[in-house]
Order: sequence, then structure tokens, then C-alpha cells
Amino acid sequence: MLPKIPERLSERGGSALQWESLRERLAAGAHSPLGRVWVQALEPSADEAWIEAQQARNAEMRLLIASGSPFDFHGVVDVSELLDKARIDGAALEAAEILSVLAHGQRAAVWMELLAKLPETLAGKWPAMEELSAPLTGHDLRGLLRALEGKIDPDGTLSDDASPELRRIRRALERQHRAIEKSLQSMLAKLSEEGSTQEELITVRGERFVIPVKAEFKRKVGGVIHGSSSSGQTIFVEPMETMRWRGCWMKSRQRCTEFLWR
Repeated sequence: MLPKIPERLSERGGSALQWESLRERLAAGAHSPLGRVWVQALEPSADEAWIEAQQARNAEMRLLIASGSPFDFHGVVDVSELLDKARIDGAALEAAEILSVLAHGQRAAVWMELLAKLPETLAGKWPAMEELSAPLTGHDLRGLLRALEGKIDPDGTLSDDASPELRRIRRALERQHRAIEKSLQSMLAKLSEEGSTQEELITVRGERFVIPVKAEFKRKVGGVIHGSSSSGQTIFVEPMETMRWRGCWMKSRQRCTEFLWR
């Protein structure tokens, strides 16, 4: 999506024209990442027609701003690589990547609405920008944007409202997680009364919910040992009665992961 510059000039006039400094100052004023990169890729050209086209677009955008209908370019990014990735069989975009594509699509949709309802003061005075925007006019993104609106939260995670199935899976995960915690808390309270545990703290070792037990009491707690402290005085045990709940929790989490990758 970078500018295609014909007849680039290899000689820029040296330091007298200060081309690089001017280009950086222009890029600093860009309102979007794509605009910034586009400006930074500009080079002087000897093609008179190309230069006149750029000047015409610039003049027409100044007319738009003067008309009181400026366009917000925030969110316009280069989505080429993301779209190429999405076309690969078996590949999937991360939620944050989809959010970037959606933001770009929303800007394109707003731009097309602007083209369809140009202020009367611009009637017949926007040929260069209309020509530049011609490839967009055959696409209506509003249906797609409405279908995906609110499905991804600003932090890039999928909203519970993305699908009834996802909401159901997440609710099941929460219930099973609470059941595991309740079972472990009960076990910890009992061990604490007997003096068999170091502290009433539930931890996670290798995706396993475990409780700290004094090494000399390891035979009193039925379960699977998942490591020990550096001193060896404490071992971390996953009680047998919580393993059934963990199996349900892992299955629900796997279903959630599979859903997110679909």
C-alpha cells in the first residue's frame, strides 16, 4: 500500500533542499500509521502527470477540510500482511489482528459514506479523489461490520457476546474453577487443623491446582505430587478428589481454545 513513484530522481539537490527533514516533518503530522509510512516512502519524481495528480488530491482534501467535513484517519493501517495471512489454509488471525482489520474496515466504510454524501460545495470539484477512491465503491462493508460489532473487546479478547456457545463454555469454566477451589479450600482447612500443611495457599504447578503439604505428611494426602520447594520441606500435591473437577475444567478449556481458533 506504499506509493508507486514513477521516474524517481536519484539527485535530490543535496542538503540545500533538506528533503529528508521536510519528509520527516510531514510524516510527524500524519494521523494514521499507514499515512506516516506512506509519507516516509515519498521520493522526488520527474513524472509531471504524477506530480499534478498528487497536487490535485492535496488541493481537493484541503477543500474537504474547509467545507467543515474533515475525515478522521485514525485507525487506517496497512492490512496487507494480515489479509495475506488470513488467506492461508489453516491459518487464523488473532483477535487483536482482527480488531485492526475491523478498525481499518470501519474507516473505509465511513469514507464511502462521505463520498456518497459530499457537501454541495464540493460538487464537481473532487475528480482526483473520486478516481483514487473508485476501487472502494463496489464494496459494501456495512453488513460485515455489523456482524462483528461488539464481538471483540478493546483489549483484543473475544467478548462473551461473540457467540452463545462461547458464553456457555466460559460459564462452565467458571463453575468448574469454583468447584476446584472449593474442594481445595476444604482440603486445606482440614490439613491446617492437623498441622500437615505449610500455609493455606492454593497454587498452580504445570497447569495443576496444588496445595503445599509438609514433606513428612505426604502419605496422609492422597494425590499426585507435582514438585517440591527448594528446601525440600514442602511438596505440592494435587488431591485425588480435585482431579475429577480438573478433568472437566481442562475439557472445557480445550473446547474454548478450539472455538477461538475457528
